[in-house]
Amino acid sequence: MLFCEAVRKTATRLDHHMQRREQKVLIVTSVSENEGKSSVAANLALALAEKGRKVLLIDVDLKKPALYKVFEKQQENRKYLSDYLEKKAGVKDVLFYEKKERIYTVFQKKGIHNAAKYLDSPEMGALIDAGRKKMDYVIFGHTAHVRLQRCGADAENG
Repeated sequence: MLFCEAVRKTATRLDHHMQRREQKVLIVTSVSENEGKSSVAANLALALAEKGRKVLLIDVDLKKPALYKVFEKQQENRKYLSDYLEKKAGVKDVLFYEKKERIYTVFQKKGIHNAAKYLDSPEMGALIDAGRKKMDYVIFGHTAHVRLQRCGADAENG
């Protein structure tokens, strides 16, 4: 089975499983670096978007972000997740609709110190809550070293 077929099949199963349980948040993580978290998260988001789902893809790997590389999005004036978490930008400033891919994204470009503090912040909670309300799915590309407190409800119920 080709990678693309496997991702589409996985996305179909996730879609069915998560809709049945009224879940919206998916965290893609692994125990080590360079195992393909960003590729899997991005491809699942794209596969779900192909099915007509409204998907928000967020790179919450604040130590070694990589999703912006997958999508080759390196605009000069773009605001990133850390700008929002540090209150230098609003949600609308960091949320981008990728027309070609038909998904919404929030990327991070540079690693930041003390990532856990930011991921457990009220701002991160507000971003997750807004995603749950407005999107069919919120997918996180995530490092294994930091726990996302506000996402636990969906993960623990499934």
